[in-house]
Amino acid sequence: DRMVQQSLVQVLQPIFEPIFSDSSFGFRPNRNAQQAIKRSKEYYEQGYKYTVDIDLAKYFDTVNHDLLIGMVREQVKDETIIRLIRK
Repeated sequence: DRMVQQSLVQVLQPIFEPIFSDSSFGFRPNRNAQQAIKRSKEYYEQGYKYTVDIDLAKYFDTVNHDLLIGMVREQVKDETIIRLIRK
């Protein structure tokens, strides 16, 4: 299982990393909580007054997986990869 997951990360990360929000720090390569705090401070100094901290621990259980796979398919055309993600 871990080997398949790591293989998927190696395939999917280069595809999706460039299109993720630059303000997202969770579970991203070369990003950490300290950088998120620094970015929040920079935004505060620019006049923004709110920072959002979201714990997505149980969120994935509520996601419409068909909709999510549809969004993944827009970027990933290889059906073998899609089938592995669905497992």
